[in-house]
Amino acid sequence: MEAAERELGEETGYKPGKMTYLGELVYDCYANLRRHYVIAEDSVPSGQGQDLDKEEQALEVVHITISELLENAREGRMSDPGAVLLAYDKLKELEGK
Repeated sequence: MEAAERELGEETGYKPGKMTYLGELVYDCYANLRRHYVIAEDSVPSGQGQDLDKEEQALEVVHITISELLENAREGRMSDPGAVLLAYDKLKELEGK
């Protein structure tokens, strides 16, 4: 959880409110690697901006709705749609708020 909070801050410049561990998924069928997934709610700008490693490229943080996120996953417009499937129940709960 500490690593997830740190990475969120470094990559996006946001500080999370509530964080929930969602679980893990196998990276792919060619490697014995696993990814751990966390959903961060009520995130706010940290005021410090992104703090990227030298080999990382800055990306623009874009706010989208949960419906748009689900559509992006369905249409293959994201790099890790498996994360959305793992988070689906929580996303639908948040969408109803």
